[in-house]
Amino acid sequence: MRIRTAAAAAVLTMVLAAAGCAVPGQGALPGTAAETADGSISNAEVAEAMQAWVDATDGAVSPTRGEVITSMILSDSVLEILDREGLVLSEQQYAALTEQWLSLYGSEEAPSEALLATAQTTMAITLLAETDPELGLLEEAAQAAADGLVTSPRAGEFSVDNVVNSATEAQSLASTTFAQFPPAAYLYVDGFTA
Repeated sequence: MRIRTAAAAAVLTMVLAAAGCAVPGQGALPGTAAETADGSISNAEVAEAMQAWVDATDGAVSPTRGEVITSMILSDSVLEILDREGLVLSEQQYAALTEQWLSLYGSEEAPSEALLATAQTTMAITLLAETDPELGLLEEAAQAAADGLVTSPRAGEFSVDNVVNSATEAQSLASTTFAQFPPAAYLYVDGFTA
């Protein structure tokens, strides 16, 4: 009887892990990619944002799950630091810049809210990186976002070092590969290990 119970528990654990659900004592609640100090980020929200980029660019831009979750995790702390530094853009400015970005891929449609949110964070990260090329402000934002952060096993572990390292790579790409629209390089900032 005891062997069956142990086997059933092992099978249940594997099923929950495969479904992206949290196993008791491990990470965020089922259906949740991350829990931040300000709320939770659902797997559905992440999938919606990922698909919004693919749809708006006919597949030319396809951020990973980790990149989208990173953007969502960093959003509040990045915008707070920009506000503190006096580098605030209006919602209309972010929307206009996003439309300009999408026009490079032939898109003439208004961007979805999910796409606008990740684009806003991407442009905010760009402003931080341009203001502070040593990335100290971005590191501060990532550390603030990491405090109290709980991620699902499916998302993996968030790391401030990963954010800074991927932003360093983005800095180099912004002036070469993405010279036509440098913020595009910062969409690929990722706080998760692949």
